[in-house]
Amino acid sequence: MGFYFGTCFVDHFYDRRCTEAEKLIRIDRALAIIEKLLLSNGRSLQEFNLPLPNNSIRNNPDRALDEFFFPHHINDDEMDEAIDTSIYDNTNLNPEQQRFFNLIRASVLDPNTKNKLFFLSGDGGTGKTFLLNYIIYKLREMRLKVLATASTGIAATNFYAGGMTFHSAFRFGINVEPDVIPPVTVDSYFGRRIIEANLVIVDEVTILNKTIFEKRKSFM
Repeated sequence: MGFYFGTCFVDHFYDRRCTEAEKLIRIDRALAIIEKLLLSNGRSLQEFNLPLPNNSIRNNPDRALDEFFFPHHINDDEMDEAIDTSIYDNTNLNPEQQRFFNLIRASVLDPNTKNKLFFLSGDGGTGKTFLLNYIIYKLREMRLKVLATASTGIAATNFYAGGMTFHSAFRFGINVEPDVIPPVTVDSYFGRRIIEANLVIVDEVTILNKTIFEKRKSFM
């Protein structure tokens, strides 16, 4: 499968009008992007018989985590064209949004704060998704780590960068069995991604089954 994938789609890794030297650089960059996406889902390039990029993150978990929490978007291939993060620098929150943001920021910055659980609710179109993205953007500016999750894949795409399903982030299968704990070790990439997060966001949280949260507490 890997050889077939590579031979059939390698031309899509780069602009065919580029020079031979640029071609190799762009193929390497494409492999780096694919590697990052696969790693975030517990897979690897080797599983698909694809070569590693020159600067692979496979054996550098610290860099892999840094790139997950603070995506750099070094080229247009990694950035959704619909994203304009300047809006978060130039916006004024309404009083309710500002109050919620202040609560989150204070809780994250003060490890002794007792209140660590917050529930954001509101009618459709009142700016909930915008506020969550604003929180992610502003905390990342402060070099704080945010794990942005949602109950469904569609909801996860509402995050401006780095969103994923709750099941994927916490390594649950499609069917959650009551007596089975997800195989996540504290020193693994996935374990560190959970433990090192300063804030975990769960969008559309009311859709999740309570068993999910009971299992989450069992290995946190």
